[in-house]
Amino acid sequence: MRGDAAPMRTRDLCRGPGRLCQALNITRLDNFADLVTSAAESPRIWLEQGAPVADRRVANTPRIGVAYAGAWSRRKLRWAVKDSVWVS
Repeated sequence: MRGDAAPMRTRDLCRGPGRLCQALNITRLDNFADLVTSAAESPRIWLEQGAPVADRRVANTPRIGVAYAGAWSRRKLRWAVKDSVWVS
């Protein structure tokens, strides 16, 4: 549970960019952080290389809920692992 919010299903805890940022405590203070080299500079936030995902398992779709963005809302800027239960 987060604050006074109702309990969530485990699969919903990081569902969408807002909830993901809440779960990882990512705030506006992290804007413009270099996610590649920041591990050496500061242990706050960084990306690490993991196991590769086969191309056939990668889905590329338009973003969701951004109709206000006009033509950009139709661009395939959303990446996910196909058939993952963790993708909302």
